[in-house]
Amino acid sequence: MVNPISSAFTDASTQDATDVPEIDATYDGGSPIVLTPVSKRLVFAFDDLGIPIDNIEGMTFGPNLPDGRRTLVIVSDNNFSAGQFTQFIALAAGIESTV
Repeated sequence: MVNPISSAFTDASTQDATDVPEIDATYDGGSPIVLTPVSKRLVFAFDDLGIPIDNIEGMTFGPNLPDGRRTLVIVSDNNFSAGQFTQFIALAAGIESTV
């Protein structure tokens, strides 16, 4: 089965984005208000694993690894369908604090 949907993790930052709580509309008298969107960068694309990925439904952190990284466990199920499959994928994640 070829999955036309690609899954990925991205890192999003609001640091330079427009703070919008006080903005009522994106136009002011017919002129658009200039807004700066949040920025994002690709952290990980499941396509890079080189295996079929199907129906990702959950993820959780697992135990710490000896090198300090965390395990990240991804799960998909088969929806009781013969055309889908259940997977558990364990990744090693280097988590950096941004605070």
